Amino acid sequence: MYQKTTTQTKKKYTVCQSCGTPFSKNKNNYFKITGGSYSVKYCTDCFQDDGFKEPDLTLEEMKQKLHAKLQSIGMPGNLERFTDRLHTLERWKDKS
Repeated sequence: MYQKTTTQTKKKYTVCQSCGTPFSKNKNNYFKITGGSYSVKYCTDCFQDDGFKEPDLTLEEMKQKLHAKLQSIGMPGNLERFTDRLHTLERWKDKS
């Protein structure tokens, strides 16, 4: 009988589950090695050494940080479109 391994059932994330940055845009992803496989859930801007860099950060503060970051790189237009789904990410799901 065919059995699934841990790596076959592990959820794959395309964006950081804290700030929403696509992993394709942030090459400094936080890798956690467990049981011979690795998982990527957060970028290193948000998470290092098995903990959040800003553990007391609120969802609203994260939205403000992202707005400031996007403005600093010259992102035009409605910045809310980048932050309106943050509440669906794993870090914020139960806190919104």
